[in-house]
Amino acid sequence: MIEKEDIINHEKQLLNAMESGNVETLARLLHSQMVFTNHEGRVLSKAQDLSVHISGQLRFQQFFLKEQSIRLFGDTAVVNLVLYLSGTYEGKFFNGRFRYSRVWQQTDGRLQVIAATSVLLPEEN
Repeated sequence: MIEKEDIINHEKQLLNAMESGNVETLARLLHSQMVFTNHEGRVLSKAQDLSVHISGQLRFQQFFLKEQSIRLFGDTAVVNLVLYLSGTYEGKFFNGRFRYSRVWQQTDGRLQVIAATSVLLPEEN
């Protein structure tokens, strides 16, 4: 059974790895069969997701956690968060608030992300 503190710690590791481009940590935290739907609606495998970090196609300049919620379901957890991000993706500048949803599952004693999505949110008034 997953504890909320375990998810909080793993989320911190994941966010730090995303911000710094730490591919080794990302690879450890993402399940081999993970599916990620990005803010453009593209469905990416683990290898495809990691490739933008390896190649430098994705670089963050600002990275702020705005909100986070965690729901536990036995050996699975659902995390929803809002990040303010800016940087470059495939050579194009981006900035804004993004909602991420991630599904963590404990498999063989390891917590890993099995599914994730990101959505660009409308500008705040």
